[in-house]
Amino acid sequence: MPGIVDVHTHYDAQVTWDPTLSPSVSLGVTTAIMGNCGFGIAPCPAPLRETMLRNLSVVEGMDLEALLAGTRWSFEGFAEYLDALERIGPYANVGVLAGHSAIRTAVMGEEGSTKRIPSSEQMAAMQAHVRDAMKAGAAGFASSFSPNHSGWAGRPMPSTIAEDEELKVLAGELKGFRRGIFVMATGPRGTTEFMEAIAAETGRPVFMVTVLTMHNRAHPGRGLQYYERCAQATARGHEVYIHTSCQPLWLGENDEAKPAAPAFIASLT
Repeated sequence: MPGIVDVHTHYDAQVTWDPTLSPSVSLGVTTAIMGNCGFGIAPCPAPLRETMLRNLSVVEGMDLEALLAGTRWSFEGFAEYLDALERIGPYANVGVLAGHSAIRTAVMGEEGSTKRIPSSEQMAAMQAHVRDAMKAGAAGFASSFSPNHSGWAGRPMPSTIAEDEELKVLAGELKGFRRGIFVMATGPRGTTEFMEAIAAETGRPVFMVTVLTMHNRAHPGRGLQYYERCAQATARGHEVYIHTSCQPLWLGENDEAKPAAPAFIASLT
């Protein structure tokens, strides 16, 4: 049987000390895509390593002490990170998405989580990071507008406070490469129409990672509407897809009274 391609993982730090990618490889995964939701550890200037790991520990529910003790820093730039992965030799094939929050942190530091609009110089630097990542072999670009994605001390993850235009400009860097994908934990702001506009501008496939497609007992038809709208966009020549779970999921008896669960499963497209 062909191996499983896990299109949504967060092994970005773990892979630096655990080439086995435990437990995925033991469960049949032979390819893992990292950098999802725009979270990662590259690019990362040395003075910002702890900031990057603190955010990652909260948003992905990882133990901070383990991350601080375990992460092997032999890189700063994205290309250096990919070189490090080559040396490590993970047990599975890996692909890495350039991450919006990681890039925002690398350029803006801690104010990446508090400053909504970057300066023109910061914006240009972020664009350069996306281009450099793509030149180095990034699988594409990833971001998140999900309000559930909070980092250290309850501050929002950097990409979630970015303006729509910032995201469009950064994702727009894919157009010149004519390869790569755009993947986004959408949240309410990242509508299918918004995603289709990016697909139309870049000419690249875009993927929505969203709990909005989960079964909701209060509104049982809502999730399916997202798939239908994506199918309509694709029929118009703009590839918009959804990372979905392979079994029904729901939030509880009173779906609307509870906060949405994290968008953490992506198995079938």
